[in-house]
Amino acid sequence: MLYPSFKDIFRSSLEDACSSYNYKMSNELKSYLIKLCAEDLLKTSAQRPDGMIDPLILLGEIPKTIETLEYLKLNGDYHLSIAGYIPEAFCNKFSEFDYHLLIGRYSYYRLHQVLPKEKLYKDLSYDYLQIIYILNETFDTIKIHSDSNMLKIWEAWKITGHPIFRKKLARRGMNPEEISC
Repeated sequence: MLYPSFKDIFRSSLEDACSSYNYKMSNELKSYLIKLCAEDLLKTSAQRPDGMIDPLILLGEIPKTIETLEYLKLNGDYHLSIAGYIPEAFCNKFSEFDYHLLIGRYSYYRLHQVLPKEKLYKDLSYDYLQIIYILNETFDTIKIHSDSNMLKIWEAWKITGHPIFRKKLARRGMNPEEISC
């Protein structure tokens, strides 16, 4: 029996999420998100940008070098992948979630300014928040159908009591305080 690959499951869940948000996603953007989230998620989310250029990204004072363009793409991809997969990872006492959304969105916007013919970066910057919601729903759909994943999150919350695990359970409609086992 052939089982669908994670990429196939992700594609199907992404299309369902787009449909539930009435969002017409271009094939180029869909392919980009599938590569980013279904193929390279671990690599992308592990490459945390150093944050030194972030104030310049917001001010628009970035040098137009190949290294800067690569940094902008890395920064946009990193923030999009984390916010799309585990947005609660950005909720801490040191920075607001909105800051990370702004940095990710502006990274793609600056890329679009330098590379105006690349419609992909325009879509990523203009529809950034909607794309994050679509990715959240995509991953939630995949995770909800995985009972073993729910058990892992539940056990991690029971052992650590960490708020990230509580938020993950709450996003799936479970309130850890109301469950007695």
